Amino acid sequence: DDRNLLIEKVQHRFVYDSINVISLFLTDTTIILDENEEQIFPTDSIGFDLSYDYDTLGNIVKASLYQNGKRFSYFTNKHDKLNRKVELVEFNDDGAIIQKKGFRYNPKEQKNEEVLYDDNGNVVSKTIIKFDKKNNIIDLSTFDTTRYLISETKRVFDKNGYINEESFFSKNGKLDGKFSYKYDSSGNIFEKYWYVEKSDKPTTFRRYIYDYDQKK
Repeated sequence: DDRNLLIEKVQHRFVYDSINVISLFLTDTTIILDENEEQIFPTDSIGFDLSYDYDTLGNIVKASLYQNGKRFSYFTNKHDKLNRKVELVEFNDDGAIIQKKGFRYNPKEQKNEEVLYDDNGNVVSKTIIKFDKKNNIIDLSTFDTTRYLISETKRVFDKNGYINEESFFSKNGKLDGKFSYKYDSSGNIFEKYWYVEKSDKPTTFRRYIYDYDQKK
């Protein structure tokens, strides 16, 4: 955080199958501290596992989310004849629909619209995605069914196509906060800063540090 206090450490682990495709994704949150440096959760107590099923083209068609060894939800994907993902449905472990997303594409084959449905199939919101000339996503605006702006994310890219800054706005147009990024020589994020906008100048921030292993 802004006092250089470690408040969270997260480790991601990937399990690959025989054709080098991720079949299992595991996350361990190893420590979370409050402002008094007291540990809130025991080590590894809130980690989760995510397993994948693929079709013959290598698309993820099902993802199951487990916590403490028990599945509590899963997702299914559908693809069209052009192999584009057009639908994602989230279910609870009993098979009841939690929510559904539909995806639409522009003539450049870019996903430029996401529609969120409730468990009864009613539209809840629509997200419009905008791109720059280099095909980078620069704006994501989410509207409700009356076209009222719910939220907006804006991104600024450098000449190499890396995100320099990512700003988040609430439904009243107020800037809630922003991320700024630093990259290593290989283009990996090694530091990320979160600024909370309480005035014209950032007053609070958190710093995230990333470490990568060498996949063989």
